[in-house]
Amino acid sequence: MVFCKQCGLLAPARVQRCPRCGAPLPPAPRRPVCGQGAAEGPVYASPSHGEDEDETMPTWQYVVMMLIFSLPVIGLFMMIWWSCGDLHYIERVRLARACLIQRILADLLVVALVLLLFSAANTMVLPLLLYH
Repeated sequence: MVFCKQCGLLAPARVQRCPRCGAPLPPAPRRPVCGQGAAEGPVYASPSHGEDEDETMPTWQYVVMMLIFSLPVIGLFMMIWWSCGDLHYIERVRLARACLIQRILADLLVVALVLLLFSAANTMVLPLLLYH
């Protein structure tokens, strides 16, 4: 995505002229590709890599991903795997990262609730055991 210098519109990277004012757009900036060898420096991809309409992920792959993510151990492993790589479908990376964040937050909430219930049970049961 590039900004038009004349009107400020955010235009897709493939467009050469602004859809609003018709001014020529600057070339899209190159961005580093994740997962490439850090020792050699960042490897740059074309701006449309993973953002092209032809490269959208089919709906059935979303369904399969969500089914895999519902499996306890395998789902967590696949969330981590897809979060760190596979730039063929950028939607897959984004979905895996979102599901991983959601799972981490849900697990932290469960741990907090268990600790809260455990401490509440100790404060109610311990005095009863001591005084009887």
